[in-house]
Amino acid sequence: MKGLAWHSPCQFFVAEDWLDEESCRQAVQILLIKYGLVAVLMASLVATVLFSLGVGLSASASRVLTDVRRLEVVLLASVGLVALFFLLLRKFTPGTLSGTSTGEDHT
Repeated sequence: MKGLAWHSPCQFFVAEDWLDEESCRQAVQILLIKYGLVAVLMASLVATVLFSLGVGLSASASRVLTDVRRLEVVLLASVGLVALFFLLLRKFTPGTLSGTSTGEDHT
């Protein structure tokens, strides 16, 4: 078992005959969706609390709102660039990101 290189999270479970490939991929997708939802909800909660504290404790709420808008635009642009990067990466390298084997035998 030592020295094996796993290219996908499912390869170990399939190799040990614990799950079939399709069930494992579905489980991984569900876990990633749950992780994403929890991450988004927690980030929203933290941002809401910090924003509320900033507006409540600031002498000039309009300045805080202007700074927040500017930060939101920068973050939105960053997320867009990262999404575009991964979209292009997936488009130009479909075999390596889809979990298919590269033909190497690591057993």
